[in-house]
Amino acid sequence: MSAENYEIRQIGPSGFELLVPLMKDCFGLTVDIDYFRWKYTQNPAGDFIGFTAVDKETGEVGAYYGVIPELYMVQGREQVIYQSCDTMTHSKHRRRGLFQLLALHCYDFMQQQGQLQVYGYGGAQSTPGFIKFGWIQLFELVLLFYPRQLTILRALRGGKGKGTIAPVTDIALLRPLLLSSNAHSTVHAAKLPDNYRWRIANPMHQYQVSAYTNAAGTITGYVVYYRNADKIFLFDWGFADKQAEQALFRMLKDNIAGDKTCKGLVSLAKKGSTGYAVLRRNGLLVNPFKKGPLTERTPFIVYMKGDNAKGLDIAAHWEPGPYDHDAM
Repeated sequence: MSAENYEIRQIGPSGFELLVPLMKDCFGLTVDIDYFRWKYTQNPAGDFIGFTAVDKETGEVGAYYGVIPELYMVQGREQVIYQSCDTMTHSKHRRRGLFQLLALHCYDFMQQQGQLQVYGYGGAQSTPGFIKFGWIQLFELVLLFYPRQLTILRALRGGKGKGTIAPVTDIALLRPLLLSSNAHSTVHAAKLPDNYRWRIANPMHQYQVSAYTNAAGTITGYVVYYRNADKIFLFDWGFADKQAEQALFRMLKDNIAGDKTCKGLVSLAKKGSTGYAVLRRNGLLVNPFKKGPLTERTPFIVYMKGDNAKGLDIAAHWEPGPYDHDAM
C-alpha cells in the first residue's frame, strides 16, 4: 500500500479524539482531548494547522502532521513563527510516505497564506526525513544535569543572602523579567504574561514558579521547574542580578538534597549560548561521551520560505531553551 491509498483531511477540534490513539502508539503517552484543546486551540498566538492521512478503505487515521503558532521577537519586531510538533504515523501505517505527504501538503497550505516559517526539534529518526525535503539543521541542544551527589559539596558553601524566595501565582508580576530573560537573542520567544500562562498550563506537567525578592522588595529573579520522574527539570529562568541567580539555584539544589528520591536537576540549552553559560556556572554538567546517561542531542531544525524568513535560518540568531520546546 502507498500514500495514494490515503486521503488528506484538515483536522479541527471535533477530530481531536482521533489523535489520542496516535499519541499512545507513537510516543507511549496517554492523553485525552483536553491536552489537544490546550495545545491547539487555547494558544494566544492563534490556532494550529494540522492534517491527517485517512485510509480510503478502512477509514483509519494513519498519520498526523501539524504546526502551532508561536509569538516571537525577530530583530525587534513581533512575528508569528510556527513550531512543527506531534508528527505521528501509526505503527500499522509506516513506510508508506505519509509523513512527507502530510508535511509537504501542510507547507503548501501555509505558503498560500504567506506564513511558511517553521522550526522544530528533530529526533534521531525524524531529522533525516525532515532534511530530505528541505529542512536545515542549525545546531544541537544538549542536556545538562546536576547530580544529587554534588549536593554534598554544595552544603559546604554558605551565604544565603538577604532576600526571600516564594511561589508566584500572578505571572504578570514577572513581566519585566520574562521579557528580558531571552532578549539577548536576535530571535526569541515573546514571553508576554498571557503567552506564558498558556505555556505552563500544559496538563502534562505541574509547573512550579518561584521568585526571589530582594531586601528592597523588588523581584529580581525567577525559576520555573517541574518534577519529571526522579529528577527536577528546569524549564525556564530569568535573573536581574547574581544574587537572585545564586539564591534560586541554591533553592533548587536544596530541594534535591531534601528529597532522597530525587536524582538531580536537568535542563536543556544550546551549547555556547547565554542559557548554557548560566547553567554551567551554577554547577550543571554535560556528559561529553556518546554513551551513558543524558547523552541525547536534540537537533534544532528550520524550514523557512518567503519574505518573513530573513535571518531565521542563521544559527547565531537563535538561543532556544526548554520554554521554546512544545514537549517540555
